[in-house]
Amino acid sequence: MFLSTKGIKSISLSVCLATACVPVFATAAAASTAGENVEQKNVVSAEKTRILILSDIGNEPDDSQSLVRFLLYSNEFDVEGIVATTSTWLRDKVNTPMIHERIDAYERVLPNLQKHAQGYPSAKSLRDVVRSGRAGFGMAHVGEGKSTDASKLIIQAVDKRDDRPLWITLWGGGVDLAQALHDVKAERTPQEVDAFISKIRVYAISDQDNTGAWIRGNFPQLRYITSIHAWNEYFLSTWIGMSSSRAVGGDMSKVNNDWLAENIRRKGPLGAVYPPLEYSMEGDSPSFLYLLRTGLGDPEHPEYGNWGGRLWRDFTRE
Repeated sequence: MFLSTKGIKSISLSVCLATACVPVFATAAAASTAGENVEQKNVVSAEKTRILILSDIGNEPDDSQSLVRFLLYSNEFDVEGIVATTSTWLRDKVNTPMIHERIDAYERVLPNLQKHAQGYPSAKSLRDVVRSGRAGFGMAHVGEGKSTDASKLIIQAVDKRDDRPLWITLWGGGVDLAQALHDVKAERTPQEVDAFISKIRVYAISDQDNTGAWIRGNFPQLRYITSIHAWNEYFLSTWIGMSSSRAVGGDMSKVNNDWLAENIRRKGPLGAVYPPLEYSMEGDSPSFLYLLRTGLGDPEHPEYGNWGGRLWRDFTRE
């Protein structure tokens, strides 16, 4: 398991959401194989990162903001699922229609995005992997007979014949991930469970219910990135450095509603579904910014540091 460091400086990233704008970040060029005399010209890695998102969208605006940004970067990923979940602030319902609303807006700007970059998924392919998670909070809603379409989707995605790991990003609670792990442990041999776990990576935006502690306690071999801190002390996390005035050293000049209205929210169909700022901006974006192939880090080495933070292994919990 890995924990985020404290005191990491925040970053401020603007984003174009109009039909005339596209993201400017691209994957790094692949290096030539040692010992081979192969000419490399503009070679870009074709391998994308597999990702499955669990989001407590509708709890507060930042999940909707992060989903809008993610859709602009979706050409960098193989999207295996987008699940509406609960969290400590959204305990008894999930807001799946809000996911579809943003995919609908993405569909309207997709033709323009495709003029500037390849690999964007179709809106249909995104809709096909949207699921509603269990409308209940925490481990009280995990156990025998409590499987959901979302937990089944997670198992299906992990079981795919694919050598790439599946990155599961938790923007809210982890009920459906915990249920998937519960079911696999109940139905498979220890060796099969280990093989299943070895294919998963988790980046959690702190613990937003009690499933994270249960998952880490019962599956210590799972590579699980999070910031562990006291309840509601989110300003102690690494991810808060992107978007909160409580983060030390950050440039917050663009983290305000006036700037967002002028540069994002009034810019096209996708900008229109980017809600105004409350509390913090895009608190969930570090989970996928961590996975972008910028050449600044390696997701398999959290200690290197990148846009999602620099992290270290917590040996005290092993």
